[in-house]
Amino acid sequence: MANTREIQSRIKSINDTLKITNAMYMISSSKLKKAKRNYENTHPYFISLQDSIRKTLKLVPNVENRFFCDQKYVAGDADKRKGIIVVTADKGLAGHVLQTGETINIKDAYSDSRFNPEVDKKTGYRTKTILCMPIKNFNQEIIGVFQVLNKFDEYFTPDDEDLLVAIASSAGISLENAQLFE
Repeated sequence: MANTREIQSRIKSINDTLKITNAMYMISSSKLKKAKRNYENTHPYFISLQDSIRKTLKLVPNVENRFFCDQKYVAGDADKRKGIIVVTADKGLAGHVLQTGETINIKDAYSDSRFNPEVDKKTGYRTKTILCMPIKNFNQEIIGVFQVLNKFDEYFTPDDEDLLVAIASSAGISLENAQLFE
């Protein structure tokens, strides 16, 4: 049978464990609240981005996309083709980010050897500044890349990077959820 000292020691140990558990709860609760605030702050940007992609895809004739199609579209229409934006991992900054997972913020695209000017040549567009970062899923696996071009007021700032991280997080969750529900 345990003596009084052993029982007191066990009670103290349980109380210490309870204090640690409460502290962990407070930390996780704080992190969850911060994540929820970030989500609420970035969700409008994600919806706007999604809408822009939807509008871009509408410009290509006879194309549909499972993530951005209109509600009127009925899956399985025989006359539709899928529109896919392909970024090969061996070309350009997006390919580099896809391979390495690093964020790239470039002030002069043409001075960076990783920049692939082929798209500019084909479209007549002139890329100046680039902010490029990976989109990751819940397990921190890279599932896509965001590439933002030509900020209006000169260069992309660390604040722009933070905003794109939040948007990329929302996009990663949305893309992963969409794949789970297919």
